[in-house]
Amino acid sequence: LMRGSKVLARYDDVAFGRLGTKPVHYKGDTSTPTGEFRIDGINPASQFHRFFSLNYPTEAHAKKALDQRRITYEQYMEILKAEHAGRRPPYDTPLGGMIGIHGLGPVRLDLHRKYNWTRGCVALDNGQIDALTPHLYIGMRVVIR
Repeated sequence: LMRGSKVLARYDDVAFGRLGTKPVHYKGDTSTPTGEFRIDGINPASQFHRFFSLNYPTEAHAKKALDQRRITYEQYMEILKAEHAGRRPPYDTPLGGMIGIHGLGPVRLDLHRKYNWTRGCVALDNGQIDALTPHLYIGMRVVIR
């Protein structure tokens, strides 16, 4: 957790998608997309304890997918229009969606600490997500590397 160049907190033992991180996440591939995002939704009582959704896919991800011919120009334009209007991107393209930061939900802590288990999200244990929650807000910049 950063404020400018100052580190406010660091969280270890986080889990990513089963396939690790990739520049572009495609629906069903269980990777976590890398890049710069914004928090676009907060669910304080989700099945995963707390859920902070990210604006995936972004224009940058859509451009990569378009260049790889994995989405159509029309799908690219839908994502672009949503981003420029400040709306959530469509989740019905081959890029999928509903990528976020969340707690454990039904996953056991020992498994969380051993494996990347999500379908594309970043997961923290419930104590970590509770400590992080007061710092998170709609529009906040999130970088996944």
